[in-house]
Amino acid sequence: MRPLNLLYPLTLIYRFIIFLRNNFYDLGLFKIEKVKSKVISVGNITAGGSGKTPFVIFLAKLLQNEGKQAVILSRGYGRKSKGWVLVHDGSSLQTDIYTGGDEPVMTALELNNIPVAVCEDRVLGAKKIIKQFDPDYIILDDAFQHRRIHRDIDIVLLPANINFLKEPLIPAGYLREPLSNLRRGDIFILTKGDNTKYKELQKALSSKTYLPDNSTIINSTVEKDGIYINQQSSLIPCSHIPENILGITAIAAPEHFFQSCKKASIIIKEKITYLDHHYFTGQNIDKWQTILEKKKLSGIIMTMKDYVKLHHLLPNLQDKIEIYVLKIKISILEEDILHLKNIILSHTKIFHK
Repeated sequence: MRPLNLLYPLTLIYRFIIFLRNNFYDLGLFKIEKVKSKVISVGNITAGGSGKTPFVIFLAKLLQNEGKQAVILSRGYGRKSKGWVLVHDGSSLQTDIYTGGDEPVMTALELNNIPVAVCEDRVLGAKKIIKQFDPDYIILDDAFQHRRIHRDIDIVLLPANINFLKEPLIPAGYLREPLSNLRRGDIFILTKGDNTKYKELQKALSSKTYLPDNSTIINSTVEKDGIYINQQSSLIPCSHIPENILGITAIAAPEHFFQSCKKASIIIKEKITYLDHHYFTGQNIDKWQTILEKKKLSGIIMTMKDYVKLHHLLPNLQDKIEIYVLKIKISILEEDILHLKNIILSHTKIFHK
């Protein structure tokens, strides 16, 4: 249990800083810069995994299918570098996970033909993207709190697997901003829940009037996109995965990965979890091999985000350990996809009071 009584004073300081910062932007004391391309922000109001990366991939593909060129810009949280880095130029990967970050590299490999870049300064990053690619859209990954760049549409992901409506601000809780700031959003994607949880969440949000009037709320589900062996191009059925397998992950919500495995009827005998954005080392590999031998396990299953962090170790690893990769995707009802496209392609920013 978190020591809330000790952390609340820090939360009050954090709340005051957030209040001042947002008001300075609202009053025009802090400049908001507009760039040539249309900007779509994908973000959240909670710390931890809410499904942003799968949704960014979904959105990039959606725009590409509409004949629009999009480039993804992330801050590259957890990377070992600073400043502007081009992760993928639309043809090939340009860097590694240490320089580009694990999530941007994963996104680039998943999309394969859409440019991906990282830069802490979103305005600088957007200007470099426009100079090099001149895209129709720039998709900002995890940027709801980054207000210095003007965005045409703010998409906010709201996870239904945690009761964030009753959470205090960080560090005492999971909220990155007060819930009243959700009124800056345009489109709200409910994630990590089912129809029952989504109805409960929508009712609670409506009763508190946290969201703007006539806001767009869309339900989503996370589905298995496939099981790959050592990232081979061919899919295999879940029934082909041995029952004596080791589950390894280093993501913000490891329990969600293990739940996804369970839904896919994948039986995990042993589990190892690391902190989000953990970079695997040779010592980690040695530990896995020891567990596999000691427990007589047949292989490892992990997420795509975890798998990309093994690329530098794979030449010596693939012959020793069978690695299964569980890939996931965001799924949205067809009528909601049509509604989402209509809003995005209209290029209209809704300013909420």
